[in-house]
Amino acid sequence: MPRRLEPPPRGSYEIICPYCKSKSPFLLSGDYSGASCPSCGQRFRVFVATVRAKRGRTSGMSREYYIRTITLSGEGVLRFVDYGGSDLDLRSCDVMYASFKLGENGFFANSPSILCNATTHQFTEIRPPPPRPKSRCFIVTVTCGHDSWEVETLSSFRDNVLSRNRIGFIFVMLYYRISPYLAFYIMKKEKLKKGIRKTIVFPIAFVTSKLFR
Repeated sequence: MPRRLEPPPRGSYEIICPYCKSKSPFLLSGDYSGASCPSCGQRFRVFVATVRAKRGRTSGMSREYYIRTITLSGEGVLRFVDYGGSDLDLRSCDVMYASFKLGENGFFANSPSILCNATTHQFTEIRPPPPRPKSRCFIVTVTCGHDSWEVETLSSFRDNVLSRNRIGFIFVMLYYRISPYLAFYIMKKEKLKKGIRKTIVFPIAFVTSKLFR
């Protein structure tokens, strides 16, 4: 098992740009090196290391990477979540690199956009988390109000329980397709709103708060 970063072939690494996906040779000076793509001109950062071990854990539609690395400065851990659910093969002694985009705030992202096994010349794109819906639980919001405890309870249940498994994630996506139309219809009928809150929303929120406190 190597205790140091293996030298690159022919003195440079072929790095894939996280923006335009073009590949260019780069000379890297440390664990993290700044780079500028000659094709698109975008700036990004590259982390290169020898793999000591890799573990992964799937949760719903995402996969968590836990990679123990050996770099020029010593041993460390690279940890991030891919919301595309990929599982790039990284074995002990393989050379890997990760490319990080530059954010709008002028800082480089914490999670890479490209993860590559430089030994086998395979790579994968790391997907960011899906954007959170601008609206909260549509039907619950219409029947109970934005600041109600029912909205807080069911929103928390959606984010911390349903969205973390495959079946729950699919249910949430279906709900966001259908519920805006139902909410629009319910919004105009006061008696229907009160009835739905009393007979459907309140019992579900109450049981959820007890079971998933």
